[in-house]
Amino acid sequence: MQVLVFTTTAEDGSTTGPTLFVPDRPGITLPPHPRSLEWKYFATIDDRDDLLAQSPGAVEVIERQGYFIDNRLI
Repeated sequence: MQVLVFTTTAEDGSTTGPTLFVPDRPGITLPPHPRSLEWKYFATIDDRDDLLAQSPGAVEVIERQGYFIDNRLI
C-alpha cells in the first residue's frame, strides 16, 4: 500500500510535528490537525518504509481508522 505523508510547515519554513499518514486512495479526507494548523503534503512512501516502521502498529491503525498521526518530527 502507498501512504501519503503530511506535516506542518512553520512560518520560517521548517517542518514541525505532528506527522500524518493516510493511505493513497481516491477521495481520502484528511483529519483535523491536532493544533488546528494546515497539513502540508510531504511525500508518498510504501507501507514498509522506515518512517512507518519506527511506529509499531501504524500500518494496522491506518487500515482500521484511515489515518495515523505520529507526534515525532521528520
